[in-house]
Amino acid sequence: MLVEARLQLGDRYRSDADAPRVVIVSEPRLGESMNLPSSHEEVWTVLETTARQIARQCDFYAVACNTLNVYSDEIATLGLEAELVSFQSVVTDWLGDNEIDEAALLGARPVMELGEWSPYRRLAEAIDIEVPAVLGDVHRLIDEIKASGPRLEGHSDALAAIVEKLNSPVVLLACTELPLVVPSLPARELVDVNQLVAGALIRRANDRN
Repeated sequence: MLVEARLQLGDRYRSDADAPRVVIVSEPRLGESMNLPSSHEEVWTVLETTARQIARQCDFYAVACNTLNVYSDEIATLGLEAELVSFQSVVTDWLGDNEIDEAALLGARPVMELGEWSPYRRLAEAIDIEVPAVLGDVHRLIDEIKASGPRLEGHSDALAAIVEKLNSPVVLLACTELPLVVPSLPARELVDVNQLVAGALIRRANDRN
């Protein structure tokens, strides 16, 4: 968020005092989203409680997990006062603004399957979405980063190997962990979806002020 605040305010950014107030609620039980759909009931119960909690403290908020954004429609029906900025809406806007009609998608297995449990299932109707031939490789890498942290050398090489098998020049890193181990691949544009969402939140905050 601070990075985006600096980028958007430019010379007007003098210190962290110029950034918007940020509220963070970290709920460990939401980590079960990696096991959807079997964990659906537990995850939704916890997510609803968390959304109600954070919406009382801010004007705009995001659920900082690509997988959990599959519940964006359900959250919208709660009628919370704060605006939910969904990952899929931000990605759709970014692709449209940049006139991109083809991209690869890397994330947890439910996200890449582009079925009922993927927040990007509707995006696949608008552009050509490429996913890896072996979804389990990406899912396992994410699990490893979660468990041991971003061991930059091994994990970065593993992500590079996955990306190099893709055809799309634009690769959406649709997972919180993958941007932590981004490799240097000049021929590819690796897009941190988390950063796009942070930028969208900062823009809304700046427009409000």
